Amino acid sequence: MKNIKILLALLSIVSLSIACTTDDNSGSGSGSSSKARVVSKIIFEGDDYVEEYAFKYDSDGRITRVTCSDADYYVKYYYNYGSDNELEIVREYGGDTYGDDHSYTSYALLNNKGYMTRIDDLMTLSYDSKGYLVSASESEEDWLCEISYLWSGGNIVETEYMSEDEGYSYSHTATFDYNYKPMSMVNLDLNLVLSYWTEAILYVPFSWGDGLTGRKSKNFMTGWTFESDDYEEEATISWSYDEDGYPKEALVEYDDGYEFCMTIKYKN
Repeated sequence: MKNIKILLALLSIVSLSIACTTDDNSGSGSGSSSKARVVSKIIFEGDDYVEEYAFKYDSDGRITRVTCSDADYYVKYYYNYGSDNELEIVREYGGDTYGDDHSYTSYALLNNKGYMTRIDDLMTLSYDSKGYLVSASESEEDWLCEISYLWSGGNIVETEYMSEDEGYSYSHTATFDYNYKPMSMVNLDLNLVLSYWTEAILYVPFSWGDGLTGRKSKNFMTGWTFESDDYEEEATISWSYDEDGYPKEALVEYDDGYEFCMTIKYKN
């Protein structure tokens, strides 16, 4: 797993060439139904490491619980929606990795479209007139962190990250490529889910592309280039689709040889 220090990063196989076969041209690419398929589970595999994410929803299709787990730990996120544009997010940690069970609670303020605009008293998120996330910032005492998002054609094409911590400054930029498959065929923004697990540059807190942080990507990401003053990295993403054109796997390959696979399971 790549470890890039990023905004509120909470979480951080056998042969992947066998476990995660890819073919960007398989399936129709448009989905056989106008209704988005609902993701129930996502499994990540890489370097003898397996982690599972299970999703629960309410009758309105909003996420109510996300359970992240491997053989040694679990983290459960509970989303409790209030009637006054407030959202309570409870995180429960347990297992061998975290020792005794413990929990933390955060509170988010939502705008009239249901997008998070503030988390606790630390983080602010801003959107443009079309509902796309354009910035996320966090500050407390000697810590400052800002990310800006540049969109084009319904996709994030560039991000700029900057942080200052007790006099130390760090920054990086990243650019992204996409295919033409429509993300509207699934209920979550799989680009955000993918980058959440890798702690990559699209990461935004407590969001799985389910509408809490604005509009989701139009298409599926196929790779990124990451650059800082002393480091550069490239990664490619190859998607495979089922016979109806829905995404079932994504193989991520870094230029240093590291790779992992994301497998998507559906409710319907």
